[in-house]
Amino acid sequence: TISGVWNAFIMTARRIVIRGLIIFLIILELFVHPSNATSKQRQSKPKSGAKRSRGRTAKRVAPPKPEIVCSLEEAQSVDPRDILDEGLRIGREGNLIGARNCIEVYTNLVPDDVYGWTLLSEVSTRLEEHEDSLTAALRAVEVDAESVDALFHVGTALMSLSRNAESEEYFTRALELDPEHVHTLTNLATLYGNIHDHRRAVLLYDRVLALQPDFFAAKYNMATALHSLKRFDQARVILEELREKDPESFEVALALGNSLRELRSYVAARDSYAAALRLRPTSAEAMLQLYTTKQQLVDWDGLEEL
Repeated sequence: TISGVWNAFIMTARRIVIRGLIIFLIILELFVHPSNATSKQRQSKPKSGAKRSRGRTAKRVAPPKPEIVCSLEEAQSVDPRDILDEGLRIGREGNLIGARNCIEVYTNLVPDDVYGWTLLSEVSTRLEEHEDSLTAALRAVEVDAESVDALFHVGTALMSLSRNAESEEYFTRALELDPEHVHTLTNLATLYGNIHDHRRAVLLYDRVLALQPDFFAAKYNMATALHSLKRFDQARVILEELREKDPESFEVALALGNSLRELRSYVAARDSYAAALRLRPTSAEAMLQLYTTKQQLVDWDGLEEL
């Protein structure tokens, strides 16, 4: 039809105008900034032996640092500490596999450094490679049997492997050397929670929070242990404090909803579950708890969306 032909003509004309405008801008850019005309520019360098003009001093150019290569073959000429620092750097950027590779090279170069082995154990734990974590931690203990950090990492790896009796033994040994090591206290309390000994867990969390009142993980774990002991109001108080400090924590919002629901504060529980679902929309548990709480409130708004 005529209208179809006309529309096609208009579209073609627009494309031509736009392309022409782009070419014009490119040419204009070359005239205004001629140094950008080519991607590579040669730099003038003084010939060797040429005299320098008086009053000027040549700038010393520092030699470039060698690239840190985290492979055992190419790392022989590099300071091992630089390799470890590279592992820490890329680990902080979230590249745990790359960090592990660098730390493994470091432990091969400096096998008597406890710190290297404990770092390797820690990054393996974060990668959920618990057997490797245990192997590295045991090497650290071989180097120094009285290293609290080494004993702590062995205990943590054993706990992750559900070897609870052995884990408790290593945590206990670490606490004999340092009774105020908050991470050992926290993980031993977590171990007791895993085996449903919540009373002993609460006692240890009390010790941790006396030493470090703002230790978020210990406070959260304390609240969940109190909830398991049906001390719901005490759990609620802690969780509300944590919610104020970290409103983006899904786990806190969900746990707070659970405690409020046990206290029959259904409106507040509904709001907490709704907040948890907003933070993690695919959580089946948050969906279920919000659904059942709305039913208890006879609140049918939005139920069809769940």
